[in-house]
Amino acid sequence: MSNIHVQPPYGIDAERGMELRLSGHSKSIRRFLALLRVILPPDKVSVQSLRRGERNGWSDTLTKRQREVLSHAVRRGYYEPDSNVTLREMAEELGMARSTLGEHLQRVEQEIMSLVADDLN
Repeated sequence: MSNIHVQPPYGIDAERGMELRLSGHSKSIRRFLALLRVILPPDKVSVQSLRRGERNGWSDTLTKRQREVLSHAVRRGYYEPDSNVTLREMAEELGMARSTLGEHLQRVEQEIMSLVADDLN
């Protein structure tokens, strides 16, 4: 049962019960579900297969442009502790104003940090 990851959002509520979103190898997920049925027999199990690029989760809350900007910043090493990459350089590479790039990244960071805080509570 290796290579199974629980993806946010997840939770328990009175109407829907426990909801988990898993990603991983099909065989591992089938084993996990078999074990779950023994330990905590569910009333209902529903499975939806998602291929890479179709996953729900954090990326669903970001616009396409925000995902592009974030991916570029990460690829360039912008978030590395000793990074010398500037907003101005990345803005030129992306063909946008530095202030626009800064706004995009600020919104991305705010959205991601809000989701992290929600997951921690």
